[in-house]
Amino acid sequence: MSEKKEDTAENFKRAVAGAVRAIAGIEELNVGFSASPGSINPENAQLPMPPREPAEGDLTQVRGAGDSLALRLKYHDEKLHSERRPPGQTARALYDAIEQVRCESLGSRRLKGVAKNLETMIDAQYRKKGFDQVSERDQAPVVEAVRMLVREKLTGQAPPPAADSLVALWRPWVESKVGSDFGDLAEAAETQIDFAKL
Repeated sequence: MSEKKEDTAENFKRAVAGAVRAIAGIEELNVGFSASPGSINPENAQLPMPPREPAEGDLTQVRGAGDSLALRLKYHDEKLHSERRPPGQTARALYDAIEQVRCESLGSRRLKGVAKNLETMIDAQYRKKGFDQVSERDQAPVVEAVRMLVREKLTGQAPPPAADSLVALWRPWVESKVGSDFGDLAEAAETQIDFAKL
């Protein structure tokens, strides 16, 4: 890698790390970049390593990952979350996904740039998993459909293009089961305990 490209990559990483610290409100947060990002805590956070020859979309995905992580650090209480986590693998996966959406929605509603970064990140994740190609519900995880439907309700944003098929397959079934609860979630989004109870 040329020295100029290396400087540009390092500048990008510094800028993203700074944004993560600012959004999370944790000045001393150690932000690193790795090919296999790990868990997060108030001291350390690992983001995906940007590609060597990144396109603008690649950089926006890294920003989205940083924003997602920062918003979780800012708005999420792990102890409270764990205390209310339901039994059962699918129920837990839904509960975890919906809480992440809650954290992300709070940032999306306040910062347009964050909303754009998160949408680009989700769209890329779903394309990578092939969700943009699904045609049957057994190819489309209900957890991801619920994640997108809750996101839509909390932010007012339509699902990213790669989620269209997945959401269309599950929307009637999910809405028939959930009904007005989506609206209640939107009203409770600012307070984790109220949101978790719902």
